[in-house]
Amino acid sequence: MDIQRPQAERARTLHLYTQDRFDPEIEALRRSDFELAAGTTRVRDAFDECSSYMLARVGDELVGTVRMTQPPGALRGWLPDPGQSALPQGPGVIEFTRGVVARRWRGLGIYQLLMCATVLHAGKTATVAIAAVEPFLHVRGFLHLLGFRECGRPLIFHDGPGCRTLAQCMELDLATARSSAIPHMTSLKIRLQSKRIEVDSGDQATSAAFG
Repeated sequence: MDIQRPQAERARTLHLYTQDRFDPEIEALRRSDFELAAGTTRVRDAFDECSSYMLARVGDELVGTVRMTQPPGALRGWLPDPGQSALPQGPGVIEFTRGVVARRWRGLGIYQLLMCATVLHAGKTATVAIAAVEPFLHVRGFLHLLGFRECGRPLIFHDGPGCRTLAQCMELDLATARSSAIPHMTSLKIRLQSKRIEVDSGDQATSAAFG
């Protein structure tokens, strides 16, 4: 009697890439898996049309994204009084917002991978990155590891009609962040390989991290 052995699970490939347009896939991912967007107007806003995106895809599925916006950006636009922010501003600044990973792909380090790739990509055109994170959100610790530092006090952002979010402003020196982002990406690649997920990047700024 022949015994059929189970086939080994085929490795999947996670592709990192950038694009300069907001599309229905990004909107759908926010609608389903961006917790702050549930039942609000945060699914889409005016800054989406003037931003670029770092994306993570496995097969036909978009599994994560981070929005990159150069000034004038969303963070100051979301403050009733922009003067209350200590965030740096100017042509060398880029902001990261609306980061989201699909729920079923969480726990694998994909958000961290996206942020590392975003930092490396943004460093080609900007010198400082800014972001705002809810004070008790767990990803704040990882952002510290990348080199993000608090900037001023937590502020209430009006990030959509009728929406209010308390968040801590953070800034990152992109010139020095590369030395943190590359080893983190290497470690994350190994972690994903153990889950039979290969990482591929067509962007030269991020592919250098994979050697």
